[in-house]
Amino acid sequence: MKTLIKKNLYYENNFAGEIEAGAGLGFLGDRGFTFGGSSSSDVIAYFSIGTAAAGISSADFGEMLQGIERPAAISSRYRIIRACGNLNPTAGNTNTDVLEYITAMTLGAAVDFGDYLYITQQCDAVSDGSRGVIAGGSTTPGVNTATDTMGWITIGTADNASDFGDLSVARHSPFVTHDGNRGIFAMGSVAPPGNSNIMDFTTIGILSNCIDYGDATRSSTMCGGCVTDGSRGVFMGGGASNTDTIDYVTIGSIGNAIDFGNLLSSRGYASQTSNGSRGVVSHGEPGDGATKEWINIGTLSSAVDAGEMHVNRTNMPGGASGG
Repeated sequence: MKTLIKKNLYYENNFAGEIEAGAGLGFLGDRGFTFGGSSSSDVIAYFSIGTAAAGISSADFGEMLQGIERPAAISSRYRIIRACGNLNPTAGNTNTDVLEYITAMTLGAAVDFGDYLYITQQCDAVSDGSRGVIAGGSTTPGVNTATDTMGWITIGTADNASDFGDLSVARHSPFVTHDGNRGIFAMGSVAPPGNSNIMDFTTIGILSNCIDYGDATRSSTMCGGCVTDGSRGVFMGGGASNTDTIDYVTIGSIGNAIDFGNLLSSRGYASQTSNGSRGVVSHGEPGDGATKEWINIGTLSSAVDAGEMHVNRTNMPGGASGG
């Protein structure tokens, strides 16, 4: 028997039974997660997205199967998946195709999920609560290459990824956002080396190539995770030249991004999470950052201090939410 849990979301007492009925963000939760980061950390950290608190406001959730930098992360409300990344320097600067998962409300170590299509790093991902789509990446460790590859998984079913389609332009380290139906891949680094302001999109539930969406307000790269309220998608900060820029799109309307406000300081190589109302950016450069900042996604404004993570990290620690 299916039980109504939240608007548009049903759950059948098992992960494979989680079904997203059309557009909606019922699969987002208030627990934010970051995965790994600089020095190939295996730490999974978590915090409350809805609580802006002074001082340290995160804790250890458990450990990943691998110490990793530059992973992607995908979520349903109950299951969070870490995808790919770079094992540098602990394993001689090598990439990985490993997918692993945690259960959002149960503290503990990650469990193997399957393998991605390629051994890669610096990809990013969107979700509709049931399907996760992973896109882009750099398949050559330590070299600025870029791919247009997109793969997909069913979040509730542990298995290998399958081919989804292609990005409109090959790149690694894109920003992402989604509305539970449409996924947008914004900016990123193209090869030969250079940042891009391009944005393209796909419908998550339909296997297809991306098509052009518009342009961001800047050319930037290197954030992991997603900020969205189901209507508005927000991109916060970015590298390689660190910036304090925040811009946004109305996800359902094709067009260029618009200025949203500013971070408290320039930040790159960071992690983003949201609970459908509030967006949080954490970690990042300069240095190995521990600070968090938050915005109300529905209100154009600059960011506000949200306390500190209990670990210092940069190099795109993957971000996701659930619980």
